[in-house]
Amino acid sequence: METEYLDIHIYNDGMISLSDLADSMNAVAAEFKDFCNARERNCNAELKVKEIRKGSIELLLVSTIPVILPIAENFNTIMEFGTHIKNVFTALSAKSKDRESISLSTLENVKRIVAPTARDSGGRTEFSVCGNGNTVNIYNFDPAAGRNISESAQYVEDMVRLPEKNVFVQRVLHFSQIRDSKGNVGDRAVIEEFAKTPKKVIYVDPDFKSAVISSKENIFDYMFVVDVEVCSVNGSVAAYRVLKFHERFKIDED
Repeated sequence: METEYLDIHIYNDGMISLSDLADSMNAVAAEFKDFCNARERNCNAELKVKEIRKGSIELLLVSTIPVILPIAENFNTIMEFGTHIKNVFTALSAKSKDRESISLSTLENVKRIVAPTARDSGGRTEFSVCGNGNTVNIYNFDPAAGRNISESAQYVEDMVRLPEKNVFVQRVLHFSQIRDSKGNVGDRAVIEEFAKTPKKVIYVDPDFKSAVISSKENIFDYMFVVDVEVCSVNGSVAAYRVLKFHERFKIDED
């Protein structure tokens, strides 16, 4: 049995796609390789299956380093990688400012890592670091948390790629119609800078819509400052993709 490794325990309620599982584990290995390269450490990773049984799959990420290096360094690398995974998942889950510094390659790997559980109705994934006779739990997530992490990663990717799109920062939006649901159906708003008539609103960050409909105040009395992508068809504004919410203020009644 290996002495130092990252333990990845996937508990599944339904069937897991074999391609999703393989892609998820390859993403873990790719992230570990990038982690080592960024720190100029000569180490690789080997993925091993510890146990497969009904309702769970347990896999190990084993670090392989040159034999001339001490075992303690191998364990430290695994432990630091575990902490890296925890920090990335925590930043994305909490949607903290720290998520903005996560690299695009890591964001892509994260979406692949969480996919098997995010697509399962009642499963969960547990990450632990094992070594020196101890097991340290790193991070656990269920399907809802997995989807939240994946959506947060996609949001950061969209924000990083803003210069490539027809994106405008801190524009004033006023709702003309909004539905009492968390989806994109039926919501319309005006940004007078681009069009005088209401256009469809699409939300990249669902938390913004949730905050709007949960407000006890009349949202039609407020203006919202947002970062927005203007979507056009045949040269005319068709919709606004709200990328980020900054603030709101009440319309001056004078």
